[in-house]
Amino acid sequence: MDSPPLADAAARERARRDWGGALAVEAGAGTGKTTLLVDRVVHALAAGRIRAAELVAITFTRKAAGELRVRLRREVARALAAAEGETATHLRRARAELMLARVSTIHAFCRGILAAHPLEAGLDPGFVVEDEGLGGGLGSDVFDHWLVEILGDSRRGRTLTDLLSWGVEVDTLREVAWRVAAFPDARPAALPGKVGDDDDLWEYLVSSVRGFVARSARAVEGASNGFVEDLQALERRLEQVAVLPPEARTRWLLSLCEQGTARLAAVNRGGRKGELGAIKQEFKRWRDEEVPARLRRRFAPLVGRALGVLAEFQRWVADRRREAGCLSHDDLLLLTRDLLRDDQEVRYRVRRQIRALLIDEFQDTDPLQAEILHLLMDADDPPDLFLVGDPKQSIYRFRRADVATYTEEVERLENRGAKVEITVNFRSTSGLLRVINEVGEEIFDPRQWSAGQAPWRALQAPAGKTGSGPALVLAPLEVEARASAEEVARAEARMVARELLRVHR
Repeated sequence: MDSPPLADAAARERARRDWGGALAVEAGAGTGKTTLLVDRVVHALAAGRIRAAELVAITFTRKAAGELRVRLRREVARALAAAEGETATHLRRARAELMLARVSTIHAFCRGILAAHPLEAGLDPGFVVEDEGLGGGLGSDVFDHWLVEILGDSRRGRTLTDLLSWGVEVDTLREVAWRVAAFPDARPAALPGKVGDDDDLWEYLVSSVRGFVARSARAVEGASNGFVEDLQALERRLEQVAVLPPEARTRWLLSLCEQGTARLAAVNRGGRKGELGAIKQEFKRWRDEEVPARLRRRFAPLVGRALGVLAEFQRWVADRRREAGCLSHDDLLLLTRDLLRDDQEVRYRVRRQIRALLIDEFQDTDPLQAEILHLLMDADDPPDLFLVGDPKQSIYRFRRADVATYTEEVERLENRGAKVEITVNFRSTSGLLRVINEVGEEIFDPRQWSAGQAPWRALQAPAGKTGSGPALVLAPLEVEARASAEEVARAEARMVARELLRVHR
C-alpha cells in the first residue's frame, strides 16, 4: 500500500529538479533538508547537467562535510544500480569522479582557492593554516609584544595609556584587540562626539539630583520617607566629592557605575504609588540609563581613538603571520574576498570551474561569507545556486552569523519566485508537533522582538504518523532558581534517569 503524499511534496520535488538558476529552501528542523540537497545533486549528475568536479557544496562543520560526502557516494551508487542507458553512463562517470567534488566548510573552500593562486594573493606558496585560538600559532603573548611596541610610540601609546589610567585593564584591551583582529572587515559603529567636559558632567549630575530631592520632598510634604532620605544622603555625598579635581570626580562616578548604578541611590524604600512613585520610576530610569549614557558620551572620543589603535593590531598580527607563512581561519575568508574582488582574472577562473554551488545551514552565514558568494555569482553565466537554511536556527551570532544576511538573500530570491518551504517533520509525532508549534508561535512571535526575528513556520507530521503513548512529558527540576548551567544539567540528567527507570519498571 502506497503511503499518502507529503503535504509539501510539490516543494520537495521542485527542490530536487528545479535547475538552472537560484533556489532558496527554508526547511525546519527534522524535515530532511540534507536529504533534499543530496537528491538534487544526484539528480543533476544522473541527468548530465554537471560533472562532479564542477560541484561546490558548503557545509558548516567538517563533520557535516564528511557525512555529506559519504551520503553522496552512497546515493550515487544506489541510483546507478537502478539506472539504464545514458543515465547509467552519467552516474558511472560521477562515481569515478566524485572525489573531485568540493564538499567542505567555507574555510576549506577558501583555502583551496588561495592554494591555487598564492602569488596573486601575495602569499607564500607553502603557507599553512593554524588552528583557531589566540595568536594562531604565534603564541598567546603576541598581544603583549605588540602592546610594548605601541606604548613606545608617543601618540598611539598615549591613547592606550589614557585608557589604562581610567581603570581599563590590560586583559580587557587584549580581549577587544583579538575581537577586532578576528573580524578585520568590520568597522566600529560611529561614536557620538564628546558632550561637554568633566565640569559639565558634574554640573549635570548635581543639578539632576537636586531636582529629584526637591520634587520628592514636596511630594511627601515633610513626612518621613526612606526614598527621600536616600536622595538627601546622595546630595550630601556629592557635596563632599565636589572638592575633588574634575577628573577625580568623574573617576568616582565611573567607579560607582562599574559597581552598578544602584550604588548611586536605592529606590526600594518609600511609597510606590502616586506622585512619589512616578518620581521614583523617573529617578531609576535616570540612574540606570541616562547617567551611563552621559559617561559613554564623555569617553566616546577616547574610545574611538583607542579602537583605531587596536585595529592596527589586526594588521600587525597579519604581517607576523605572513612572515611565519601561516594564516588564521579568518585570514582565509578575508584574503579570498580580497582576491576575488580585486583580481578579475582569478575571479573568472574560479567561477568557470563551478557549475553548481550549494550552501547548507545558510542561516549561519556571516557578511564576509555572503560577499564571497556574491562575487562568485556576479557573472553573465552564474552557477546554479541552492541555499538551504532555517532562520530560527541561527544561533552563531558570536561568530558573526547574521540572520539579516540570510533574510536579505532569501527575500531577494523569494521576490523572483525562487523560494520553497519544507514543513513536514519526520522526527516527531503529530501530538508532539502540536505542542512544538504552540510554543514556537509564542516564542518566535515577531511582535515581541524589536527586529530580526523570523516568524514561526508550523511543522507537520507525515499523514498517518500519529505515534503512540504520551507526546510530551513535563517533569519538574529539583534545582534552585539561581542554579548554574552545570547544576541544571545535572538535575536534568537525574530527572531523565528517574523517568526512564519508572517507564522500565
